[in-house]
Amino acid sequence: MNLLQAWDQWRERTPLNILDKNIKESCNHSEVIKCIQIGLLCVQEKPHDRPTMTQVVSYLSSSLSELPFPEKPINSNQSGLVQKMLVGGSSSGSAQTINEMSVSIFIPR
Repeated sequence: MNLLQAWDQWRERTPLNILDKNIKESCNHSEVIKCIQIGLLCVQEKPHDRPTMTQVVSYLSSSLSELPFPEKPINSNQSGLVQKMLVGGSSSGSAQTINEMSVSIFIPR
């Protein structure tokens, strides 16, 4: 299932349809719905519409928090690009990425 299909299930008020049927009956439905809603908030197209990590932690730890209703996360023209990014590909067809890392070694006196 891709992001737009998950959004469609959310919009149709059937978010539990995105769950694997093997775990659907054994999970806490209200917690799953909350996680789906937070996930959709985190992938909003405009960065200022996305929650901060502090807000995400607050949403997850509070049972009383009223969460904002997410808008459609991306437009359909971008969905292919996002899907490629999620599975490790790129728009140029190359599956390679370059990651730089620095290492600091501390030596006690």
